[in-house]
Amino acid sequence: MPVQVKICGIRREADIHFLNEFLPHYAGFVFAESKRRVTAREAAELIQKLDSRVKPVGVFVNAPPEEVAQTADFCGLLAVQLHGDEDGTYIRRLRTLLPAGTAIWKAVRVREEGDIVQADSTDVDILLLDSYTEKVYGGTGKSFNWNIVAEHPPKNTFFVAGGLTPLNIIEAIRTMHPFGIDISGGVEGPDGCKDRNKIAALFAAVPLG
Repeated sequence: MPVQVKICGIRREADIHFLNEFLPHYAGFVFAESKRRVTAREAAELIQKLDSRVKPVGVFVNAPPEEVAQTADFCGLLAVQLHGDEDGTYIRRLRTLLPAGTAIWKAVRVREEGDIVQADSTDVDILLLDSYTEKVYGGTGKSFNWNIVAEHPPKNTFFVAGGLTPLNIIEAIRTMHPFGIDISGGVEGPDGCKDRNKIAALFAAVPLG
């Protein structure tokens, strides 16, 4: 089953070269507190060098809606990914502020079926199913129980994330049948930077949509 691919945590010009070579569908830029964090100015400069076929997505955690909208406009983001405790009221407010056509993605940390049911009631364009860690909102590199998604798939369009690597990506796709996959640490080397060989291995394995 063909899937969309998002490579997240882009922060170096070398990363942009890799993306322009392999052309994933989306590139993720983290604006929240993280080892992969970039400033709006840094992201804007990188996005200017990004192939136009790769859509830039900004990752935010509990940031004021005005700040998210301002960053989206400044950087030219085509989607914003909310990775915190943003609720329906927040999302409705954000929609009124974002540039026209900017999609809203919402991350869901999956522990049980109820997490997916609750997420399905949220008015967003795409869900991102990720692993749950009590004190961290994402980027843990840990997988969750994929069978929860297999048995109770969301009604909304969804990506999956959390502990994905070129070695387990096919199993994840076959188990959960997502619209897309979101990978970051799984294509990084020991130095924490994106690794071209691992990105190549990912694209050799994944049936692209």
